[in-house]
Amino acid sequence: MKPFIIKTVAFLALQLCFLLVICRMGNPEISHTSYYHAMYDKLDYLESLQGNRLIMVGGSSVAFGVDSKKVARNLDWKPVNFGLHAATGLDFYLSLLRRNVRAGDLVLLLPEYEMLIGREGAETKFELMQACPQFAADLCSSWKSRKSLLDRDALHLLHESMVRAFDPNPPVHHGIYSRHGFNEQGDMVAHHGVCNEQIVKSSFRALASEDLKQANETIRLLNDFAEFCRSHGVKLLISYPPITQSRFDGSRDFLEGLHQLLLNQLDVDILNRPEDSIFQEGQFFDTYYHLVEEAKWKRSARLNLALHQYLAGTSRVAHRKPGLIE
Repeated sequence: MKPFIIKTVAFLALQLCFLLVICRMGNPEISHTSYYHAMYDKLDYLESLQGNRLIMVGGSSVAFGVDSKKVARNLDWKPVNFGLHAATGLDFYLSLLRRNVRAGDLVLLLPEYEMLIGREGAETKFELMQACPQFAADLCSSWKSRKSLLDRDALHLLHESMVRAFDPNPPVHHGIYSRHGFNEQGDMVAHHGVCNEQIVKSSFRALASEDLKQANETIRLLNDFAEFCRSHGVKLLISYPPITQSRFDGSRDFLEGLHQLLLNQLDVDILNRPEDSIFQEGQFFDTYYHLVEEAKWKRSARLNLALHQYLAGTSRVAHRKPGLIE
């Protein structure tokens, strides 16, 4: 049995090495223009900032739904929008942050609900790894992440990566979903002024209470990161993502259960409540997490006010845990 296990592990390690080689052989034109490559720009901008930084973290709801300067208005932190894609999983962002935060930073977690219950996508991970192979270790920072890359779709996704890597005419990305769609702070701005596209109504499906069972692992992950932040002089807060009124109404049991679970088990101060991030369906751009320009400004103003009230100790909404933030 032991020889079999050793051979199996060796085989999988060989396949992973082969995959990384394929990713690194990918045509640079892809990564130079892809939506994923914007993470390099976000990291470069983060590193270039002097003094304390406000790092807003989450998936595309942060990329499309936050005006960084407005969130940080009249605060003592310089803003960076660290949002990209929720399907990469929360541990991907936390792995990046562990290597890039410093004392005096304020990390504002704005994860989508799917991230809070541990959902992630192998296809998205493969795409990001193929475009930006330097992030391979961050994408595989946990056993769950590694497992998602070895699921039933792994061989198909590996084949797709190989095809893209050796394509003599790789696509060059333009428009909204490209590296060029972001501003200096990392906010997506290419969709400003564009009419919101038709959103499939089924995408607004309600969140089920049974999904809460998957939140415990995420809470453990966040508590580990919270301890890391405290030991490195980094302040950490969490806030809820945007949600439509209809989805909120259909998900009340889930949202109430999640909020109570976080209050009871999460060692991070919560800036607001789920109902504080409600928007109407017409205020979303092309998915149920991407806000149009006007709604993005409204959300950013709400976050700015909540941060000012929290830091001044005057918030009636935020939930503080003793000793977590000065």
